[in-house]
Amino acid sequence: MEIQLGEKVALLTTHKTYRDDLEGGVRAVASYLPFCKYVATCAEHGPVPSTFIIRSIRRVAQRIVGLIMEVECVTRSGKIVQTVDICDSNPVIIFPVATVNGIRYAILVRKRQVSVGCNFIVEALCGVENNDGSFTIPNDELLIPLGVDLQKTHALSSKRYTIGNEGTTPYKVHSVTLEMTPESLQKLQNTPKDLENSLIALPLDEVLSTVGDVKASLAASLLLVS
Repeated sequence: MEIQLGEKVALLTTHKTYRDDLEGGVRAVASYLPFCKYVATCAEHGPVPSTFIIRSIRRVAQRIVGLIMEVECVTRSGKIVQTVDICDSNPVIIFPVATVNGIRYAILVRKRQVSVGCNFIVEALCGVENNDGSFTIPNDELLIPLGVDLQKTHALSSKRYTIGNEGTTPYKVHSVTLEMTPESLQKLQNTPKDLENSLIALPLDEVLSTVGDVKASLAASLLLVS
């Protein structure tokens, strides 16, 4: 299928290894609003892509909610092919900070990660910001005992930040402040290490030197310089 980009035309097609269970997938993608906005941005900034190759379509109740595609673009230095993840919602980093006896602690999540051999990692909580301004955060049930109200978060910057080069939408960074007693902090720090998902508390000024997660380091940096 051909897609108009200003005065030029690009090809929208599926990858030869991808099979869509529903008919009309390409046409549905062509009318998918986030894709249309992406195409408009490409037409505005250039160079204009020559081909959009659909690798995966995510649906909920047969409605497209996201897609992964390879975008081919011809530049002065040659052809570039990059993977782009397009979705309805905006990625967001949620960075709770607890104050105990005047010391700020970052609340991070410790979980098992398949991509590192099913080992445990420590990272910032992240999810998506929905169109109505609410947040959908995996493991948000862990925040309930701490009294975290996601509706009281505030943006640490008006900017969006690109994390890596995997083609995902740039992140917004939000934080929320909560008061915590020394007893609650001690209980959090004594959480059993064999739980699949748990929260940990680290002094804010130690996050950059002890946590190997870019999202956590970004949020901590924004707080420390504010």
